[in-house]
Amino acid sequence: PGVVRGVVVNNPSNPTGACFSQDHLKHIVRLARRYRLPIVADEVYGDLTFGDNIFHPLSQIAAEEGHSVPIITASGLGKQYLLPGWRVGWLVFHDSHNGALQEVKAGAKRLAQVILGASHLTQCAIPACLTPQTEKERESIL
Repeated sequence: PGVVRGVVVNNPSNPTGACFSQDHLKHIVRLARRYRLPIVADEVYGDLTFGDNIFHPLSQIAAEEGHSVPIITASGLGKQYLLPGWRVGWLVFHDSHNGALQEVKAGAKRLAQVILGASHLTQCAIPACLTPQTEKERESIL
């Protein structure tokens, strides 16, 4: 009890679309590095921002800070690509130089293989959403 095991950063915020500044995210990464804490970055709302807000992926900030903090990024189709009900998400493991997330990643893979499974249609749509080939496709997705 009383021991911090990690940091969760929800950015952009729901429902306001407010985003942390790049400078603020750098401070979070530096704090996590100082205390040797991993960060879970909930970025499921990704580029869904309002007004002049700019979304900065935490993994990019950590990379600029030397890849010294392990980041697990969570995202998905339902919110970021406006596909309500498509319960498809993913985790991206951005490990630090010392491989701090190796066991966590292996455990997540085992868990996903046992209890999770999206429909065939949904699985086929993922590559098309994540890698549009033409400007027209990009516009139709976003």
